[in-house]
Amino acid sequence: MRIRMIILLLSFGLIGCATSTPASQPPMAKEEVAEMVKDWTTEKIHSYIHPPYRSTKEEKAILRREMVNRHPEWSEEVKESVLEGKVFIDMTKEQVLASWGKPDDINRTVTKFGTHEQWVYNYGIGINTYLYLENNVVTSWQD
Repeated sequence: MRIRMIILLLSFGLIGCATSTPASQPPMAKEEVAEMVKDWTTEKIHSYIHPPYRSTKEEKAILRREMVNRHPEWSEEVKESVLEGKVFIDMTKEQVLASWGKPDDINRTVTKFGTHEQWVYNYGIGINTYLYLENNVVTSWQD
């Protein structure tokens, strides 16, 4: 099982396909993948929700579901947004990471009023989304 997991991860996907895994090892079922990610750290999940791994929509859905399961204290609005891959003003840093994953870059400014961050999500050549957080809470974004 461990060898199969390593092969799948090396092919930059959580769910293998017939062309990326040896013929003797079929792709992992969604249930197997969901069980596997339960042991992953939160940071590892965040890194697979957003590129460079380029996980499929199905894979991202499994990862987001796992993040929601780890946070029963989140409101229903937050859980639904995370599962849909959306963010909204007043979401926390952890909730954004669960929804969009790790940003490509973070620009941080610390003042006597708190910490201000600009998170940059790069979706291709010249296609960026900028998310602004103050003291770990979303205050605005720019497409």
